[in-house]
Amino acid sequence: MQRLTNNPSSAVYRITTAEPSTRSLIIKLYRGRACWRAKREDEALQHLGSLPTTFSVPAVAGRVAVPGTDIIALVTEDMGEHHLHHAVQKGQVPRMTALNNAGELLTAFHQLPLYESAVAAPPLAQRLTSLAARLPESMRLATADAFVEAISLVAGRPAVLCHGDLHLHNIVTHRLHDSHGLAVIDFEEIGLAVPEWDLAQTAVTTDACANADLEQLLAAYAHPVDTALLAHLTTVQCVRGWYYACRGEGRDEALWRRRLSLSFSTAHASAPLEGHT
Repeated sequence: MQRLTNNPSSAVYRITTAEPSTRSLIIKLYRGRACWRAKREDEALQHLGSLPTTFSVPAVAGRVAVPGTDIIALVTEDMGEHHLHHAVQKGQVPRMTALNNAGELLTAFHQLPLYESAVAAPPLAQRLTSLAARLPESMRLATADAFVEAISLVAGRPAVLCHGDLHLHNIVTHRLHDSHGLAVIDFEEIGLAVPEWDLAQTAVTTDACANADLEQLLAAYAHPVDTALLAHLTTVQCVRGWYYACRGEGRDEALWRRRLSLSFSTAHASAPLEGHT
């Protein structure tokens, strides 16, 4: 058993067997208040697995409660260790090619049909309002313009099915049994939103907010984009990532400090970074 990730609310393990013909499995353990994420990802994978898509997703082996605990286990097919992030780091795939892959995947994802539980989630404007209200006062004031403009611009806009966290760690370049095509993993954040919500999250989490990188991502995305909304949501996604990773789970502070610094250098946020983390 190999531990892949671990945080206060969840942990991910890879289980391998001695039989070469038997594929390994991924086990995600969700604790306490995070258990709803197991249901969300299970439903998403069942839905996506039933559709003809240009990318692969893990098959679900089961979702069970661990007796005597507050833990839910989601067991899925292991799509392999060849994440696009690692391929870029090793020089096997050019970074611009990887961003192109991400843009094409978002194009495909945003054309997929909706399903019941995704539609039932709170509207994006409501989620943004809720997030803004939970921020520390200094951060809320510093990013108020971005939140206000984003909430205004998403009103009445058609929503699509969004992955919610499509960065290069969540794109697998191939599986052991299929050396062609791409696979997408980690659907905990899947939901209904405007396309710019997904694009902003990908830009932030792939550190593609600089002009050349962002242009490559958008060039590969085949649908119209509201660039003003994208700019505001990029700030919002950066603040959201900082809030949940650093404030909520106490991790990756240096990474999110750097991303916040970049965000705070834009016209949408004018306060200094010190004191927020």
